[in-house]
Amino acid sequence: MQLSSEISKYNNPQIALVEMGQRFSSLKKLYHFKSDEMNGNISFEFTKDPGLLCQYYNIRERELKSVYYAPNFNGAESEYDRNGHVLIARMGNFCIGGARLFISSPRRPTLLPLEINDFRVDKYFPELKQKEMTYGQVSWLSFLPQFDNDANKLRLIQHLFRKASASGVEKLFAVSPIANSMTYKNSCVDLGFFDTKIHFDIETPSYPSLEEVKLYLASSTVEQPVSSDIYFYGNVGGLQAEQNNFAAV
Repeated sequence: MQLSSEISKYNNPQIALVEMGQRFSSLKKLYHFKSDEMNGNISFEFTKDPGLLCQYYNIRERELKSVYYAPNFNGAESEYDRNGHVLIARMGNFCIGGARLFISSPRRPTLLPLEINDFRVDKYFPELKQKEMTYGQVSWLSFLPQFDNDANKLRLIQHLFRKASASGVEKLFAVSPIANSMTYKNSCVDLGFFDTKIHFDIETPSYPSLEEVKLYLASSTVEQPVSSDIYFYGNVGGLQAEQNNFAAV
């Protein structure tokens, strides 16, 4: 396919180039699947262990400060962490990364972390209330630099979706910069979640400590149930983004 025709599918040429870059990195992704995790050295689990959580909070704080140039960002435990589900990747007692899943349900309605000021997802997705859906948000997907590869990201996202599915979640949201959003979208598609979209028409609010960063909203439909296997679908992309923390807030 010619470059001009590929770029013409998007309103923003920069977004088109990011998308194309993701497709051309498929060999890197396949290579990374021969990682420590596949050899049984890395395990993924949802935890309340204070020691592992402290390590994860430190990882996301260091990453946000360096990646997003947010020197005032505080990665310490928040109410969203305490009331959500924190997934960590570890080697023994050594945490190498993690993420958070936060859920709102008709029985326990609550605002998602991305819903600040007057921004509400049900304004753009009215079916959430009309159908009394359970929905959630994934955020703070962070790894230590030496473990930040496509295989580990895919496994992390897979475990998040499996937990969401088991909890009855029908829709998942995330907010992040454009390169990170494209990585997240392609990872979801690689796992079979084809109804994953980046909503360029929805303006996200300015979040504390990230005021200078343009964030984009992504949404995914959660299939029931989520497979324990990983398959590659569609465009086996996977940009190794310079911005490692690819789902913020």
